[in-house]
This record gives sequence, structure tokens and C-alpha cells, in this order.
Amino acid sequence: MAELRRVDPKTLVPNPNNPRSSIGSLEELRKLALNIKAIGILHPPAVRELEDGRLMIVAGHRRTEGAIYAGVPEIDVYVGDQSEDLDALAAVSENFVRLDMTEPEQWNSVTRLREQLGYTDPQVCAALMVTPSYLKRLSLLAKLHPPILDAIALGRGPDERQRKIIAQASLDEQRSAWAEMFSESVEGDDADFSHLRQ
Repeated sequence: MAELRRVDPKTLVPNPNNPRSSIGSLEELRKLALNIKAIGILHPPAVRELEDGRLMIVAGHRRTEGAIYAGVPEIDVYVGDQSEDLDALAAVSENFVRLDMTEPEQWNSVTRLREQLGYTDPQVCAALMVTPSYLKRLSLLAKLHPPILDAIALGRGPDERQRKIIAQASLDEQRSAWAEMFSESVEGDDADFSHLRQ
């Protein structure tokens, strides 16, 4: 059974078998540290207590390094009692199965921050550690026909240059063009979006 403890992140021992050999660039670490300062660590690192009482990181090396870089004096950690073999599996699976948010998912999150929480664009940029130009690029998604967003989420949609052109057309024009593009698509193919039949 895991136990939640509050500890100094500097006292945590790195796992010598950590499957991630790099915590990223200094810029990525800085962004993570700023995010931790702004909102804290949402998912505490998982650790295991060693025979000498020290806590070894099982999963969450980057979060720990980010907290140290941010100068956070204490963080929560989950102390588990699993075996070393299970620790290795947990460390690999956390990094292996993780998916980044798609751009449409990012845009939906930005919209929620703006509309439901009243965030300004500078506040959104600070909270999400993105540049104003990246936020502007995401904002193009608000002008796109929903099936185009589905294609982008699947990695099959138009690139940034094409999105700028498409966003200038009305939604009706986009709908017609999109339906024409996929009118001969294979039945059951992910590209044959159900939205086209509406």
C-alpha cells in the first residue's frame, strides 16, 4: 500500500536503473520548474524506501529535478512497498506509454482556461509554459471544421501553412471541401470521419 509523505526533494536518491537517461534540456527543465512554482506537482513521484531508510525514485525523476531547480523545499511522494522488479516495470511503463496531448486537446484546454477560469493570454502562456506565438498558432484551430480537427488529432491533418489557408474559408466551404476530399475514402478508415455524414 502506498503512503504519501512530504520530503525534501534533494534527499531523494535517483534510481540507477532509470530508463530515461536524460531529463531534457536546461530550457525544458526551466519550463518545468516554472510550472511547478506556478501550480505545484500534480502527480507526486513514486519512491521506494531502501534498507538504509533513504527514498529512491521509482518514477518521477524529471518532476523531482524540476522541484529542486525551482527551489521547492518539500514535495509529496508516494512511498510504495513493491519489489525491485515491479519498480523497473513502473519506471519503464510511465515513460513508454505516455502520450502528449494533441493540438486540438491543447486548444480545448486553452479555451477552458479562458472561458471558464477567465485566464488572459499572458496568464495562459505562463501557466502552460508556451510562447504567445504558439498560442496564436493554436488559436487557428478555433476556425477549423471539426472533422479537420479530428484529422489533426490523428496526425493526418493539414500542416500549419495549410491551416492558415483553410482557416480563411467559411465553415460551410471547409465542410464541402473536406467531404469532397474524403468522398472516396475506404469504409471504416479513420480518415472517413462520421462528421462528414451530417
